[in-house]
Amino acid sequence: MHQRTVAHKASVLAWVTSLAADAGAPDSAVLARSLTLLLDGGLASGALD
Repeated sequence: MHQRTVAHKASVLAWVTSLAADAGAPDSAVLARSLTLLLDGGLASGALD
């Protein structure tokens, strides 16, 4: 299960990085990392509710 989770997080990060680059973000990797961190936090918060 852990390996699937890590693989999924990596694919989401790659996808968001690509979206950020396509949108013209000056540092798409940093933006993508920040956005996926927010996404992870939101998902974790939802699991606690």
